[in-house]
Amino acid sequence: MSNFNSYLKEEMGLSITTHEWEGASHLPLYLAKAARYHLCICNGVDFIAAEIERGSSLPELKRISVHISDRTSLPVVLVAQIDARQRKALVSQGIPFVVPGRQAFLPMLGFIANARRDLSPLSKVMAPSTQAALVALMANPDLRTSEKLREMTGMPSSSVSRALDDLSRRGLINKSKQARQVIIECNGSQNQLIKRAKDCLQNPVARVTYTRRSKDTDFLPLAGESALSERSLLTPPIIECRALLKKTLKANKFEEIQLGELPNEETIRLQIWTYDPLVAGRGEIDDVSLALALIDTEDERVIGQLNALFKEELW
Repeated sequence: MSNFNSYLKEEMGLSITTHEWEGASHLPLYLAKAARYHLCICNGVDFIAAEIERGSSLPELKRISVHISDRTSLPVVLVAQIDARQRKALVSQGIPFVVPGRQAFLPMLGFIANARRDLSPLSKVMAPSTQAALVALMANPDLRTSEKLREMTGMPSSSVSRALDDLSRRGLINKSKQARQVIIECNGSQNQLIKRAKDCLQNPVARVTYTRRSKDTDFLPLAGESALSERSLLTPPIIECRALLKKTLKANKFEEIQLGELPNEETIRLQIWTYDPLVAGRGEIDDVSLALALIDTEDERVIGQLNALFKEELW
């Protein structure tokens, strides 16, 4: 299991513990001989890893997965040198597996990763998930591990891993290994990182709409000038502004209205964000994301208060 453990911990950045599975001694002979079994815990999820040393056919692999899962009511991860055709079939049927050094398919963890390939050129603008990871790190300078970053942001482990790789390649952070942990160190203060990354950062607001004020909107974080007014001398806007993650918009079913359709006090300006407005884990929009959502304004008062917030003319 050493290759399995090191692949998931060191290359994939997952936090995993493994133990001998006592139930293996009670298995029928054909299952006992088919693999060595271990009880694993990864990101709070229990599963059985079936380490298969000899070559097995696709039906044999599926039989091990199904029979062990039926006996334990736990997901079963096949650990073997599985060929590409078999891997494709297992993925199509949702059967977890790990081929150390090549591919991990762990749907119960929301994790899919392939072997490292030649690095593609960095995009000029960061992906939303990469920017989300960066603003979370800037807002929480004591955050030091990929596991803590995953817990804070709620991002899948694979997204955190890709984001940290991107940030490392841009020279914004350093990554290192310490025992089983992926250690993160930012290359500078918040303002220094903003200056270095500014050309790569984007406005997190995908679009803006208006909705009727309700109990549901009151639970959304303040955004835009409404949020800035609480952190500065800026006068609050006439229409309150709130923010919402784009992929949760349909589930919330807010009633869209036209500006002016209702009195200002009954209207909410709703920003639809490409990443979670609360990704920094502080119960409010972080300062950097707030600034990025406002810098397109031509209002000099807003820019002035943003610069005052950061104690430097950054915007």
